[in-house]
Amino acid sequence: MTDSPQKSDPGTGRFGGQGAVTPRQDEGARSRATADSPVTRSEALKRAASWVGKGLPYNQGAYHDGYRTDCSGYVSMAWGLSSSQATNTFVPNGYGEWISKDDLKPGDALNNDSAGNSGHIALFEKWENSAHTSYTGYEFTGSGVHHRSIPYPYYSGYGTFKPMRYKKIVDDSAPVPEVSVAEPSQRVHADFNGDGRDDVAVLYGYDDHTVSLFTFLAKSDGGFAAPVKSWTSQPNYWTFKSVKMTAGDYDGDGRSELAAMYDYADGSVALFTWPSNADGTFQAPRKSWETAPGNWYPEHVQLASGDFDGNGRDDVAAFYGYSDGRAALFTFTSATGGGFSAPVKSWNVPEAYWWGEHVKFTSGDFNGDGRTDAAALYGYDDGTVSAFTWIANSSGGFGAPTKSWTVSPGNWTFESVKLTSGDYNGNGRDDLAAMYDYADGSAAMFTWLSDTDGTFLAPRKSWETAPGNWYPEHVQLVSGDYDGNGRDDVAAFYGYDDARAALFTFKSDTTGKFAAPVKSWNVPAKQWWGEHVKLG
Repeated sequence: MTDSPQKSDPGTGRFGGQGAVTPRQDEGARSRATADSPVTRSEALKRAASWVGKGLPYNQGAYHDGYRTDCSGYVSMAWGLSSSQATNTFVPNGYGEWISKDDLKPGDALNNDSAGNSGHIALFEKWENSAHTSYTGYEFTGSGVHHRSIPYPYYSGYGTFKPMRYKKIVDDSAPVPEVSVAEPSQRVHADFNGDGRDDVAVLYGYDDHTVSLFTFLAKSDGGFAAPVKSWTSQPNYWTFKSVKMTAGDYDGDGRSELAAMYDYADGSVALFTWPSNADGTFQAPRKSWETAPGNWYPEHVQLASGDFDGNGRDDVAAFYGYSDGRAALFTFTSATGGGFSAPVKSWNVPEAYWWGEHVKFTSGDFNGDGRTDAAALYGYDDGTVSAFTWIANSSGGFGAPTKSWTVSPGNWTFESVKLTSGDYNGNGRDDLAAMYDYADGSAAMFTWLSDTDGTFLAPRKSWETAPGNWYPEHVQLVSGDYDGNGRDDVAAFYGYDDARAALFTFKSDTTGKFAAPVKSWNVPAKQWWGEHVKLG
């Protein structure tokens, strides 16, 4: 029987409830804002997104940014209230009003106004289908802060939920933009059919709560054939937003597989492998590692694959950024069948040293010793950006990181970088590449060539386009040798606002720079929604 990440209850199977109404505490950015003032719908969603991925523990007696760290404190923060309300006080205290289902807009809420631990509230972002049977929402449960799909009005068996609106929320002058919630997963190479050229795999999440795997096989010119669908889940067995993907040859058979960390609704976590077939399609996933609720929070995790111990099989590395600024690197060593052993921690730092939301993580053999290493760009609070390398050892663990390239404040905006890695000049060492989104709407590709010690030289710009041509927020990048010439290229999946989609290849030259992108595959409007895509 196929392992499937299906659990019966949402969150942890409990809300966690909420504490009593408390004034906002005098700490954090939120407390410095004007309380109980009008707030736009986009600002409410932006505030909600700011707590995702921080690893905040649920605690009715604790505070973050001045607000109580429970469900109603979280929504009070998003709305900018002067106090952390409770589910049964939003309406009586004059903050909220009941509305109809048809009136729901971004930034409204679904509220069960029972008192204490029986109540719960979720912030509404958008409908997920035309039938309005599910929506994307934000909520703080006993397992943490989540941005995920929720059946309307909420999971069955958890009381009565009704639509509610903050009385001072106002419509934006323009349509509410999508709020970016980082889900950074990287991978090294991905030759799924074993023909010597890397391919691109896509996990696609449908409105009916099924997910499917597609393979774009690379052609000899570096472009891609139309995608082939293989594995598809049963409805409601896999939640698309709960998957973090990476790719590598985990069983050492010469074909790459897909791996994914899955965040169950009850707070448990598992690692799955999809073995590949000779035609590049995928078999049903197999679960190897699993941990109980409360041990791992995947929203803190960035994954990358590589042969970290040099044994000929790829493994999975996980950068874990804790909410208090601690950080650690773990290695899930692969077994002969493509499964994974329990993670082993090698590098870690204490509180307030490395903040996970300031990290963009990837992997590659940056010093050319035959073992894959880890690398990251780090964005400091003052605007400085630096590149770090963790050199892998023979056990698959990592030493302390070495800082190389650094740029002073005002030159690079960390949030504007999309990072990937590969051997772009064909010298046997992997490099870093990034698409950069300028403030004026222009975009460019940069390459950081690696040195013999695994550090990085200053980046070189190659391709650049004028404002209005490329919007990097629509782009997902992966790297691979798509034309089989011994140099890695960059593939860019572009998801347009109208659900058109295209796959482009930025081909590299012997200097590691990139030519203008060439489009090989595309579909018309309303065929592929970019926000439903995760690359492998």
